[in-house]
Amino acid sequence: ITSFSISVDAGSQVVYENVRRGGSWATLLENFEYLTAVNMNKLVTLNFAVQQSNFNDLQNFVDVCHQYDFNGFIHGLDNWGTWNTDDVLEPEFFEQESDKQVTQDERGVYHISGWHVY
Repeated sequence: ITSFSISVDAGSQVVYENVRRGGSWATLLENFEYLTAVNMNKLVTLNFAVQQSNFNDLQNFVDVCHQYDFNGFIHGLDNWGTWNTDDVLEPEFFEQESDKQVTQDERGVYHISGWHVY
């Protein structure tokens, strides 16, 4: 195994168990602890697809990435025509939320409160 790419879309139990229905935050953290214990944390990238139900959990996501020394990747949702745009966060809204100190560079990489998450 050369890498792990794990979609969590959250940084806290309440948000995780809402957006990843059926998921257990406790089990997720146990798995993170295992990956760290066997020194595989440098191979892990956590993924966060920004939407209305998790936007306010971005800082917690960054904190989890730092806590376990994981890479993090934050991105918008791609609508393949399977959901109503009123129910999720549009990228334009995300980029305009200046109070969250979130910016996106020309490569689509998000920067949060001066921290680079990739």
